[in-house]
Amino acid sequence: MRSHTSGPGRGLLPGANLSNGNDKKGRKNLLKSKLVILAGVALFAGCMSVGTKVDPGAVANLRKGETTYDQAVHTLGTPNQQVVNADGTRTVIYYYAKASPRAADFVPVVNLLAGGSDAQTSSTVLRFDQRGILVDATTSEGQTDANYGLLNSAQ
Repeated sequence: MRSHTSGPGRGLLPGANLSNGNDKKGRKNLLKSKLVILAGVALFAGCMSVGTKVDPGAVANLRKGETTYDQAVHTLGTPNQQVVNADGTRTVIYYYAKASPRAADFVPVVNLLAGGSDAQTSSTVLRFDQRGILVDATTSEGQTDANYGLLNSAQ
């Protein structure tokens, strides 16, 4: 019985010859291809981020009493949230969070016992007066650890 191939003697993946079930080289190449794909998925599936990361140096260059709303947005990017108050003042908020799983998360069984992730967070809040001139700028950064393994539940 002949396996499905994409051409005479060629497998579905480059270097994989599926035309002969006893072909060790073809099976080895197929296994290598699968491992490369799995490694790539594991590498890119590990981290997650949300929001807009703001460079603290760029915030330090904004001048209270001089920088306009348009200049700040041009420098820092589109804010994640903004509030226009009834008196015409405006508050602009940038936030960012990045979560990374721990190495134990990728080890079967161990992840059930000692799983968790680490997250870095930052926020920047800008306040503008009625004319759109910067009044105040604050930034904060933090670190959060999430423990969800059975051994971590007591912490």
